[in-house]
Amino acid sequence: MTGGWSRGRLLAFDTETTGTDPEQARIVQYALAWVGGGEATEATEVLVDPGVEVPAEAAAVHGITTEQARAEGVHVAQALAEIVDAIAEAQRQSIPIVGHNLRYDLTVLARECERHGVPGVDAVLGQPLAYVVDTLVLSKRADPYRKRVSAEQGAHTLKTCVQTWLSVPWDDEAAHGALYDALMSARVAYKLAGLRREIGAVTLTSLFDAQRAWAAEQAASFQHWLRTKAPDERRDPNAVINPAWPVVPAAAKEPTP
Repeated sequence: MTGGWSRGRLLAFDTETTGTDPEQARIVQYALAWVGGGEATEATEVLVDPGVEVPAEAAAVHGITTEQARAEGVHVAQALAEIVDAIAEAQRQSIPIVGHNLRYDLTVLARECERHGVPGVDAVLGQPLAYVVDTLVLSKRADPYRKRVSAEQGAHTLKTCVQTWLSVPWDDEAAHGALYDALMSARVAYKLAGLRREIGAVTLTSLFDAQRAWAAEQAASFQHWLRTKAPDERRDPNAVINPAWPVVPAAAKEPTP
């Protein structure tokens, strides 16, 4: 696709999960929203039974309890197949998947597919993802020196991006669900594409390559910050930040004796 990708169709994607570690997190809700391109929005938000307990701290964030997921959620394998099919179809049409911190969501998806024996996006497509727009990477590129809003709200969280780039109020109630976040990320992507030529006036292929480089630079910068000696307890002289994007490769397994 040539420049002006933000004016075409986009597939916004987000998940709610059981935790923050993408290697262990399980999906409890996902949202997919086909937006833009002069067509009507087609959105879906689906509750998922992850097959495990939903930790109380995770439920406190998104409001989905173990009991609700078991009673109302679709089987995880069905959910994974539906997500993969939608993303694969978008990729075949050169429609980018858009989201905030997609490295997390796409890595969770990849691990869940491995865990449940469901063919992942790469397997279905026969090639790796090629059209991805990650608003976390883009926001950090567009404004790398932005300060945290508060101790609780980071400089480039989706909430901050919406308040900064869109200048609209953030709906904390709606933000508990995956669909709100997916739709907001699409709006942020559209806005950034219009503000920065290096984001909006390039092909999706060029943007993908650029984001991979930017993500690596951002990871290296964060790693350096964490390793810097300072009284701040968050800092760790042995910190290692994986630069991989948009999916963190699975750790190599030890050979069976």
